[in-house]
Amino acid sequence: MRRIFLILVLLLVVHYVPPYPSKPTEETGFRKIVVLNPLPFEYNGLIYFDVKFSYGEAYNGTLSVKYEEGQETSYYILDEKFYGNSCFYSTVRLAVYVRVPPFSYRNLLVEFYSNEMVGKHVGNFIVRRENATGDIVVYTSSVNARFNISVYGGLYRLILKNVSDESISIYGFNFPGFSIFLSNGSIVTSSDLDIQGIYVDVNSSLVSVIRIVQEGYGINYTRIYYFSSFTPLVYMELTLEINRSYDIKAIYPIILDLNGEIFDKINARNNVTVKLSEDHIVKSIYPAPSWLYLNSGEKRGLAILINDTMLNLPLILNKTIVNYLNQTATNETITFYSNIVRNFTSILYASKSISEGLNITYLIDSLAYLQNLSDALELLIENSTDGLFNLSSSLRRLVVLKEGDTLSLAYQLEPDIVKNNTLSLKYGVCLASIYSDSVDRLRKLMLEMLLKMHLQLSPVIYPFRMGLSSPSEVEVDELFNVTVLVDVMENVRNLTLAVNVDEGLKIIGNNSLYFLNLSSGSSISANFTVLPLVEGIHEIEVSMLSEYGYTTLEKIVNVSIIPFIPKRKEPRFNLTIRCSDYLGKPLPSCIVLLYSNTSGEVVAKGVTNSSGIIEFRNLTSDNYIVLAKYNELCMNRSLYLAGNVDFNFNFSLADMTIQLIDSYGKPIKGLYVSLLDSEGNLLFMDISDDNGMVFKSR
Repeated sequence: MRRIFLILVLLLVVHYVPPYPSKPTEETGFRKIVVLNPLPFEYNGLIYFDVKFSYGEAYNGTLSVKYEEGQETSYYILDEKFYGNSCFYSTVRLAVYVRVPPFSYRNLLVEFYSNEMVGKHVGNFIVRRENATGDIVVYTSSVNARFNISVYGGLYRLILKNVSDESISIYGFNFPGFSIFLSNGSIVTSSDLDIQGIYVDVNSSLVSVIRIVQEGYGINYTRIYYFSSFTPLVYMELTLEINRSYDIKAIYPIILDLNGEIFDKINARNNVTVKLSEDHIVKSIYPAPSWLYLNSGEKRGLAILINDTMLNLPLILNKTIVNYLNQTATNETITFYSNIVRNFTSILYASKSISEGLNITYLIDSLAYLQNLSDALELLIENSTDGLFNLSSSLRRLVVLKEGDTLSLAYQLEPDIVKNNTLSLKYGVCLASIYSDSVDRLRKLMLEMLLKMHLQLSPVIYPFRMGLSSPSEVEVDELFNVTVLVDVMENVRNLTLAVNVDEGLKIIGNNSLYFLNLSSGSSISANFTVLPLVEGIHEIEVSMLSEYGYTTLEKIVNVSIIPFIPKRKEPRFNLTIRCSDYLGKPLPSCIVLLYSNTSGEVVAKGVTNSSGIIEFRNLTSDNYIVLAKYNELCMNRSLYLAGNVDFNFNFSLADMTIQLIDSYGKPIKGLYVSLLDSEGNLLFMDISDDNGMVFKSR
């Protein structure tokens, strides 16, 4: 109620200069908005107001909003009206994000142009601010990037797209983040800082520089992105500066965020295990291992290599073969990642040539050749190695941080580093933005992991794919099998597999297997027989020991007593959903939600793969509602699941209403209206009615 009251008070005191009485002669114009806060607490949120314009004063798409001091702020156009059929605004209703101190005021400027804004560009290179959202958008021949401040917190969003407009979106992430522990026990994180603005420092025809600044609590956190018209690579530099007045106990730069739905445990090479599900604030892994292995039950894991020397990236990537979740180690998979290594090496050579300032024509030809080679390339990251600190002298230990519902893997710096008068951490990252046609969970995983990695980290994949399969529910004295699957991606010696159970279970026969030599590409399928003895929840652990270290997988089994009346096993079914556009083409990245019509709760959710398909398995018989979202379009369907079901969502065009009017605002009757898609296909044709209206429904 207090916030609603404050908004009402602010609306009463928002004031702006009235529109000019006639069309201005200058190209640029502005309105001044005064936002007064008469209350004893800070206002942090949206304000709403209308701005009126004279004819010819403000051209469509040229609005921007900033504080009088020059800092830009986020805004949204809620409604807009134009003069007749012109491109000049008549009235615009805005929602603007503001921060106003207590008993104070701030001045806003709504700027606009009387002529169309044209972005500076060479070829396909354009940097401009988008009219409807206030986003800064960068277009190059290889990548589109969009920067925006979120009004729902101290985060921003970054959307990467390739030239075919197939997007990879990361919303609301704080890259890479940090936590600072002060001697008085308080904690400051990157999400506590206020975003001061997103600035275009350089917008020339060759290079553009975007700067994002966060400040607060004596901390300055700056991210700078460098775009060039001559390369598909996007360079980034991050700086963290801390005021000398702070008595810092520890600082934990974040390596990556841990998704509790994917990983629940960390296994380190020095036999240290951290269960992520435990309720803790900071848990240390000391000393820092040379690699980590993240796993969760039956799912495969991802390893992270931490190197305290200068990284030999091509050598590391030559050892990189990804096998995640249920992906099989086929020859096609191995070829796919061999292409990644080869193309990444080419990127290194190309970036090296750029830094040496070789002939521009030669560089463009090299990059064009590289792009032709890289049809299998998803997204690769080049870690810069010229940071301020060497990892071996600055890293004290690895820690797991819990902040709200987010778990983060971080590292703690040595005390002599964090007690400097001013701490400045600088490092650069280079993103090679070249994509293939496939969009699957592997690319999503690589993005989530790679975009949050720190300087001295390079992704490598543990050379095993290990899985554990067993029933989740059994009855006392009912024998069951535990199946362990291992795929070996490199030659391995002295590998031992062992299955261990608690006192409520008993293994029948040997509980371990030993392999002296295993060649690359080998597969192991081992079955162990287990007898349940005691009712309750029991744990099965599979361990694997080799020259690469020690890792474990765990599975929980629920043992029950045999009932007098045998239980009837409830049947389970699969639901397959396919999403396509109006031409029948698959739609990847559709959000699909499955609701129980009985309880109203979300039963399952996910995103369609590159073929526009998502499958929900092991569903009980029930009434369900399936909801599918694609951009602004939304479709739903009710069904009763009594067997395996496969159905389609076909997203047609949204409803559209067009009115044709002349320069005096009168409707025009009898005009032909054609609607084409981006490929030139005719979608719709009609004639305007007596009111100048044309209707197109789905």
